[in-house]
Amino acid sequence: MIPEADFVNQAREFFRSRIGDAADPLTEDSELVSSGIMDSLLVLEFFFFLEQLRGSAIEAQEFSVASISTLRKAYRLVAT
Repeated sequence: MIPEADFVNQAREFFRSRIGDAADPLTEDSELVSSGIMDSLLVLEFFFFLEQLRGSAIEAQEFSVASISTLRKAYRLVAT
């Protein structure tokens, strides 16, 4: 299992590679969806990024947009 701090750093790099400097102020509790950081396409990309980090598929019943609305919540999907 990846430590949360490592996950947050990798997730920030993921977002930085897609949205540039707008990712710099991201914290573990930044709202990713309601703030407009993630659009529908980026939600899908982030989902596949999470599966890659997890090393296995994320089941449909585990996933919702709310489950990845912050980095802290997204980490819970990767850590299980």
